[in-house]
Amino acid sequence: MTVDLAEYARAVPLNALTAYGFGPLGHPGAKPAARLASLRQTTQGAWAAVETAGVISRQLLRVLAALGGSASRQQLEFQTSAAAPGVLGDALERLAAAELVDIGPDGRVELAAVIRDGIPGASISMTDQNAITSEAVALICRTLAVNPPGKKQERIDAIARAFADARAAERIRRDLSADARALLERVATAAGPGSTSPDAVGLTHYVLQSAAAPRYAFQRVPQRPEAAVLHELTSRGIVGVAEWEQTLWVWREAWPFVGRPFFTAWTSAPSPAVVAVTAVEASLPGVVGALDQAMRAWQANPPVALKNGDARIGKGDIRSTAKAIGVDEAAVDLASRLAIGVGLLLRNVVGRSGRGRNARVDEVWLGDPTLVDGWRSLAPLERWVRLVAEWCSPRVECGTQLLVNRHLVLWELGQLPEGHGYADATAFASWFHDRYASLGHQDAALECIGDLRTLGVVTCGRLALSRLGRAVLDDPSSVAALTGAESASVTVQADLTVIAPPDLRHDLIVELDAIAALENNSGALTYRLDAARLTRAVQAGRTPSDIVDFLGAISPARLPDAVVRLIHDAAARAGSVRVIAAPTVVVVSDAVDLVTACAIKALKLTKLTDTVAVTDVPLAKVRTVLERKGLAPEAVIGGGRHAARSSVDEAVAAAQQAAAMRAAARGRPGSVFEQHARALDERARSTADVPARLGVRGPVTVTAAMLDRLDATGLS
Repeated sequence: MTVDLAEYARAVPLNALTAYGFGPLGHPGAKPAARLASLRQTTQGAWAAVETAGVISRQLLRVLAALGGSASRQQLEFQTSAAAPGVLGDALERLAAAELVDIGPDGRVELAAVIRDGIPGASISMTDQNAITSEAVALICRTLAVNPPGKKQERIDAIARAFADARAAERIRRDLSADARALLERVATAAGPGSTSPDAVGLTHYVLQSAAAPRYAFQRVPQRPEAAVLHELTSRGIVGVAEWEQTLWVWREAWPFVGRPFFTAWTSAPSPAVVAVTAVEASLPGVVGALDQAMRAWQANPPVALKNGDARIGKGDIRSTAKAIGVDEAAVDLASRLAIGVGLLLRNVVGRSGRGRNARVDEVWLGDPTLVDGWRSLAPLERWVRLVAEWCSPRVECGTQLLVNRHLVLWELGQLPEGHGYADATAFASWFHDRYASLGHQDAALECIGDLRTLGVVTCGRLALSRLGRAVLDDPSSVAALTGAESASVTVQADLTVIAPPDLRHDLIVELDAIAALENNSGALTYRLDAARLTRAVQAGRTPSDIVDFLGAISPARLPDAVVRLIHDAAARAGSVRVIAAPTVVVVSDAVDLVTACAIKALKLTKLTDTVAVTDVPLAKVRTVLERKGLAPEAVIGGGRHAARSSVDEAVAAAQQAAAMRAAARGRPGSVFEQHARALDERARSTADVPARLGVRGPVTVTAAMLDRLDATGLS
């Protein structure tokens, strides 16, 4: 059966993602149709299809493999008698479209040759190499009252004939105890055509050795009851045991004797309900403002880099930042990971101590001055698009399975018509797992949905793409045209609230988020000026006059005196306590604050003057403890605001290394040094190209419209 290229792509979206340059194996390039056509003919493409075929489809593949690679209509009906007809039909159609099976006119189904010998969990035969010795097979023949032939294969054939013969099988079944028959049912259910562990069938591990198939004629029946029951099955060649691997199974030759299908469970999650979703006005997702606020907070109080090298900020710093800026922890965590991926935050060494095995390096995350300046020059919506693109194609490793789940979740949401969504996210995740196992996973899907909601790509109620989310997937360049935010004035009230229209300009929303907490966004936007945020804004470099001027410029009426007082009072707290690293020095403007700090035993502070104290405790811990005491400390790295690492520094260093490599390559044709030099030059160029690093070119994932444009004939 010839499958259209677009139909194949819909059956195996993981290969479509790879062809278009997305996912763990994707690399951007031209002619995705040609790449997909080539990929579908490779072993890699076939196994990518198997890994995302889903629970029912993978079970069908195991049945076919256990039956030798093909099954007649009657065999398949017997093996799948417990499956719902619709579910089975859909799975077979999808497997055929993925070119993993071929369905003949008479209903016979055959495995594709490329995967026939590799399907995991196929039934284990006595003919398999090293599965069982010829002597053990002969003893099994005698136990079954079969005269053992001279050759091993002939003995195995004789055992298979005994199990297939109805009268012989009935005699063997009568000889088995009730406990043995019950154990056989448990093994068959747990193992299917593959193998299982003793725990899964209620046996202890030490039983397997004594109950293994007999090697010698004088081997005695085990005395322990559970071992004796298992020995009934192994000595008759019904169940096989691998004592060292601690597994057991039903022999392929014995399945006709068992008289039941390989699998009795063919359940799958029902398709999630699709409901209409009311369209809402497109507005700037809050994650943009959350990241800007977090960056300001981290500029004043740099978060500590994890010792294990993970490219993320620790939970303690995430928690304190979220509390300080009044944003949900999940939003701060996601924003931090995306900021590190984009390159806005870089590791900076702020202290070294010890030698040899006791050496210690203290690092913090600081903003890359070059990239941060470029980031601030982008419009808020451009920043959001870049964050979405980073989530879809992260520069920091997030794991193959999670990355696959991200794109497959977006793929399924994109299949729904505009204005529709899934009624329940949990039901969707359960169905998603059944559809895309083994790589598709319910927990990973729910994690992806949480991230997408934080990013504003997915609605917070029904599970559907938001207007901005659908636009960014279809064409990132179309997002700006979708939002018509033009208003530039707000009402600042004496009760410290700020009332803004729903179409307020995006840059003003970001500025308001830095100094006020959003209380209501149904209709008009209601903000409340927040003293803690105002303090953080001043610590990040803004002056009270800057904030007053900003509010005065967007407010047609004169600012209330209460608002101006709040701004100046909050600004007065900024810098009243400073934490300076290496060694950690605490400087206060009020001696009373130092008395409070020195009273904390965990900090081990030594008072130098009425306003200065020092300690060997790391800066991060000092800052965290003082924050808990309500002192609002400001961290000053290295005794002053030293320049942080930047993209310029990294580009220059890479160029210098390239020059050194070229010098080493002189007079050595085809030297590996020249190859390294070219790679370093490319790294220097890409690192210094800030617009390219912050810009988004082309789509961020594969959409249904892209597959519709696949040209299966011209492969263009």
